Amino acid sequence: MQPITTQSWAAEATLAETPGKLEVDDDWVRGTLRLTASGVSFVPLEGGQQRQIPIGTLLRVVTHDRRRRWKKARPCVELWAANGTKATFDCRDDRRRRAFASAAEKAVADHATGFKPSDAGIGGLARRRRRRRRRHEGLAEDTRADLKALAARAGEVVSVLKRYGDASAASAFCVADAEAATVDTSDARQLAASAARVAERLLERRPTCSLADLWCAYNRARGVALVSPDDLADACARYLAVDAPRRLADAPVAMRTLRSGVRIIYNAGDDVPGRVAAAVPAAGASAPAVARALRGPAALGLEHCLDAEAAGRLCRDAGPAGLAFFPNRFLA
Repeated sequence: MQPITTQSWAAEATLAETPGKLEVDDDWVRGTLRLTASGVSFVPLEGGQQRQIPIGTLLRVVTHDRRRRWKKARPCVELWAANGTKATFDCRDDRRRRAFASAAEKAVADHATGFKPSDAGIGGLARRRRRRRRRHEGLAEDTRADLKALAARAGEVVSVLKRYGDASAASAFCVADAEAATVDTSDARQLAASAARVAERLLERRPTCSLADLWCAYNRARGVALVSPDDLADACARYLAVDAPRRLADAPVAMRTLRSGVRIIYNAGDDVPGRVAAAVPAAGASAPAVARALRGPAALGLEHCLDAEAAGRLCRDAGPAGLAFFPNRFLA
C-alpha cells in the first residue's frame, strides 16, 4: 500500500471495516483496514503513516491463512494492486475476513461497471435524474444562446451569402433572405406579408404551390429562426385567403382551399382553373401529365383537375386506361 499524499477518504461512507495488522517490511503494524468507494485505506493504531490503494488500481482480492510455527494461522486477506505490489492484512478471525473480502470484491466489480453505491435505491435514482436534468438544462441554455447569436447576425450572414453566392441563390429555395430572417413572427400580419413576398418569387417558376411548399421555402429563407406550420397557416388564412375579411389589399399572392381541403398559393388575380384547362390538350391527359405541364407535384395535379372540373372547365373519362381529363366543349 502507498502512503497517503493528497487524498483523504475520511468523509466517505464506509463499505467495510476490520481491525487487525498490516504486514510492512516483514513486520506487523496494528491498525484498521477501511474500505470506501474510492479505495482501501489503512490507519495505524499507534500513529504513523496512513496508507491507501485507490479502487481503480485494485486488481483482485485473495484470502489465505498465513501459517506460523507453534502458533495459530493468521486469517489474512491480500490486496493486489495494478503495479504488482500486494498488501497483506491479518483480519484476526475468519468472519471479518470473509466480510471484508466480499465487500472489496464487490467494490472492484462496481468500479469496473461504473456503479456507485450512492446511485443505488430510490435516493440514487433521484440524484441521477437531478444530474441529468442539470446537464440537459445546461445544454438547452447553450443552444438558446447560440440561436440568439445566430439570429442577431442573420442580416450579416445573408449579405455575405448574397455577395458571394450564385445568381440562383436569391430564389426562395436557397438559404437565407434578409427580410424573411428578421421579420417579427409574433405579428401575424407581418408574417403573412413576408411569406407573400417569398411566395411571389416561388411562383415565378410555376402557377401554383401548396401551403406546405411555401412553409418549407419560407423557413429555408429564414435560416435558423424557424416558423411553425400552425403560425404560418394561421397568418395566411387571416391575411392572404381569398375570402378573408382582413385580406392584405397589396398582397401579390392569394390562398384558396380546394374541394379536398388542400390549400394552394397562387398569384393574385390569376385564373387557376383556366390555366389548368389550358394545360390539357384536346386529346385529353391524365392528372400526372397535367401536373408535369404545370411544373407541380402529381398529387397537386389531381387536385387542380378536380377543381377545374367543378368549375366547369374540364370533364373526365374513367376508362380502362385510368382517369383522364378533357377540355369541356359543352360550356354554357
